[in-house]
Amino acid sequence: MKRIIVELFLVLAAIAAVSRMFFLGIPQTAIVGFFGLFLLPVADRYRMRARMSEQEFYDVTAYMEQFLCSYKRAPVIGNALRDCQSIFAEGTQMWQILEKMQTILQTGEEVQNNTEDILHSVFWVMEQRYPGRRLVLLHGFIQKADQMGGNTSESLDLLLRDFHMWKRRVLVFRKRKQYAQSEGILACVLALGMCGLSYLLIPWNLREMLTISTYYQWSAAAVTLAVMFVLLWIQSKMAESWLGGGGAGYEKRQEELEKKYFRIKKGKRTLFYPLSWNVCRREIEREFPYWLLTVTLFLQQDNVFQAVRSSMGHVAGIFRNEVRKFLREIYEDPVSLRPYNAFFEEFQLPEVQSGMKLLYAFASNGYEDTSRQIRFLVEQSQLVIDQAERNACEERMAAFGYVRQIPMIFAAMKVVLDLILLLMAMFGKYFFERQGVV
Repeated sequence: MKRIIVELFLVLAAIAAVSRMFFLGIPQTAIVGFFGLFLLPVADRYRMRARMSEQEFYDVTAYMEQFLCSYKRAPVIGNALRDCQSIFAEGTQMWQILEKMQTILQTGEEVQNNTEDILHSVFWVMEQRYPGRRLVLLHGFIQKADQMGGNTSESLDLLLRDFHMWKRRVLVFRKRKQYAQSEGILACVLALGMCGLSYLLIPWNLREMLTISTYYQWSAAAVTLAVMFVLLWIQSKMAESWLGGGGAGYEKRQEELEKKYFRIKKGKRTLFYPLSWNVCRREIEREFPYWLLTVTLFLQQDNVFQAVRSSMGHVAGIFRNEVRKFLREIYEDPVSLRPYNAFFEEFQLPEVQSGMKLLYAFASNGYEDTSRQIRFLVEQSQLVIDQAERNACEERMAAFGYVRQIPMIFAAMKVVLDLILLLMAMFGKYFFERQGVV
């Protein structure tokens, strides 16, 4: 409660300072004040969410790393869960989740008497709270390994390597976002400072004539509102999940992508065809290396057909539909190269073509020197994943660069408007009288 009162006081003080600096009238001050008070709780929720996202990331990465290491030492899920619980303080959220997971594993409460259902229910307790795709991949692989048995040491090493690469990328990306946040805040402060400086540069005997202009006051209010919304947008981006889940509206985005891809498959050259093609291409470039890694991990226990079928639970939207078609084609003709070449053939993406050729080579060569082939597949998919996720981070960072220019653009427009008003004021007071300002 004390924090809320302090934040409310700071917002009111900032609104009063801006109103005094720009000599805003009552309507302009009321609008700025309304939006300031309305956006305060929204920004506060974003800040809380940002802190929660950071804590969730460190909790989940600590769990994943410990689980992988413990399961590699002794492939017993119950023991691995106990090891993971021991690294969290008693009573914390992660500790309680792990406690519930162990209870379900031991008692099988609310599930059928089936090992697969029990493990699915055990892992679902954590996945519904922390919807990260690498967490889901880890759990899916452990379920498969527990059913099939065999030596999973090399696969766990591959998962650990991918985990550390992903963790490092996320931490670097977060540092860049924090730096961009500081730049955005500085840009907002400079925008307000630029507007205030334009007033100070005006001769003192013309200042009052300018400040009572409605054009001057509404332009100052517009710059202030632009600054507020930019700061709120920055807070919303800082509050995004670190775990790489689908996020809000994920299912809807997948439905839109499916519609775009359907039009491309039908060859409908509409006005928005190039845009749809580019959107689908970016989605394929982003998802393919992750899917290939998933398939490669399941190849430790299965053949290509079974591994691809196991990967179905880790993809969605247009990729899931294409994988389903690919499965049907290799089932009908297991030795043909055609299904591999036809995988998203409309886009002719080099990364996809190379990856599918490697997968075909593995399927055709049988299981001689399997470890070397799988290792090569994983290394290639991890390189592509690393590049794809770096590109995605660059695209998201570019958005910060564009958005932080908005308050500066508004401020520049206001300075130009002030200059025009000043020039017109120098021709006489009649201009302002004709505008109904005085």
